[in-house]
Amino acid sequence: MFMIQTPAGGQMQVQVPAGVKGGDMIMVAQPAVAAAVPVASMPQQAGPVGSSQDFLMTMDGLFVRQQLELMEAITGCETKNRYNVTPIPAGTQFPPPGGVNSGWTQGFRAQAGDFPLLKGKEESECFERICCAPFRGFSLPFMDSQGTTFLTIERPCVFDPCYNPPLHACCAQTLTVKNAQARRSGYPPSSLRIPSLRIPSFLRTPRTHTPDAAPAQGAVISTVEMPAGCCTGGCCAAKFIAKDASGNTLYWLRAAACGTKSGACGNVCAPSCCNEAFDIDVYGPDDKYINTSTFVWPGCNCGGLTDLSNFAIQFPEGSTPEQRSALLAGMMLIEYTVNEMRRQNNNQNGGGGGGAPPKNGEMER
Repeated sequence: MFMIQTPAGGQMQVQVPAGVKGGDMIMVAQPAVAAAVPVASMPQQAGPVGSSQDFLMTMDGLFVRQQLELMEAITGCETKNRYNVTPIPAGTQFPPPGGVNSGWTQGFRAQAGDFPLLKGKEESECFERICCAPFRGFSLPFMDSQGTTFLTIERPCVFDPCYNPPLHACCAQTLTVKNAQARRSGYPPSSLRIPSLRIPSFLRTPRTHTPDAAPAQGAVISTVEMPAGCCTGGCCAAKFIAKDASGNTLYWLRAAACGTKSGACGNVCAPSCCNEAFDIDVYGPDDKYINTSTFVWPGCNCGGLTDLSNFAIQFPEGSTPEQRSALLAGMMLIEYTVNEMRRQNNNQNGGGGGGAPPKNGEMER
């Protein structure tokens, strides 16, 4: 795999055919499709991609990296999540379930940090982020460096007072993916906005955009739902159902607290230094196992302090752009409903390298 310069002055990635030896010449045809411009202007591993969700067909998977915001690290208050996305090139050999670790993802993690193909920034309400982070509504457009939107993920705020994943949930949680026609427009710079008291959105009709932005207008291409119930994905596991725009089931994802395809204790203490891979098993509508996508601990180093989430998505062979976008949506819903709850519990329990501070009276002898 190497990079070459196109006649137009761009960069594209070339896979060397099997059997080619040093000194041999090969012919390379330049794809006649639009390209997403990497967020960084320096050369990177991603090749030309198509518009909207079609760009997902040029790769075997996606690696998504979220970095800790400085304000969140200092104050402990939930801030707007930001994600960098980089492709996992076609022909990449994925490890077996339980085998994805910080060593395997190191190159993708660096690529996502330095030269991401797309970036996404959450737009949500401060009240919901602080008071009900796992349930907050948001709009999350993924754009390149030119501001072109390729996908927009939206979620309504649905508060659940008895939420305790993966054991039980009283209310279903949903997420929607829209294509590149989705656009958000804020107030004109000259408009005068007068602050006013606003009722939290979960007490009003659910919405998926901020007060300062118009709702996205793109067509829905896939949806994901975490149904209400107890252990919907089996013993100590939650089920996430990915559907197409017509409501037909494409896949369902299993987020388990312990047993996975990698073993009975596959997700115990994951993701952490003790167990780096938090595996999400993917099944078809016929309940047959397809493959595994993984949330990965960034490593027992400074990466573990600066990254909140890293996850690798493996696309099934022969899947369509809509099916691939549904898997991305499924992993994002798990990120917000499961991982956000874990981080919130860790903060409340004083989680981190040094543990919780002593409570009143504990130092008295």
